[in-house]
Amino acid sequence: MSESVLLAKINGFLVGAASWRPSNEHPQTAVISALYLHPAFANGGIATALIESCEQASYDSGFRWISALSDLNSRPFFTKLGYESKGYRNSKRDQSVQYPLQIMTRHISAQYGKAKKTQSPTRPTHTEEPAVNE
Repeated sequence: MSESVLLAKINGFLVGAASWRPSNEHPQTAVISALYLHPAFANGGIATALIESCEQASYDSGFRWISALSDLNSRPFFTKLGYESKGYRNSKRDQSVQYPLQIMTRHISAQYGKAKKTQSPTRPTHTEEPAVNE
């Protein structure tokens, strides 16, 4: 299974994106590998809708856990959505400057197992395109 990308558009303009993929280490876990939101649309529920769409798509694909690497800025966001800290890891993108990332994890079967949410017109759409940035 490849990486899945979800896009959030308003009036045809791309305002956010998220991607998820299967974990390389845990077969029942999906990983949110990217979350981007245009700053002008912060606190409007779009990032939450993107994460919920990743959760729903990963649940529909057979995953029961989902995780994300969180920096200090995004930890409150993931905590508000029910994610719990499972430890720390240093960033791997640039070896010259490393910073701690928190491993945030959530069990998703309880929320998505009973009934699927209906997709609103502004809800992100699911595509099977590979992510540009990992």
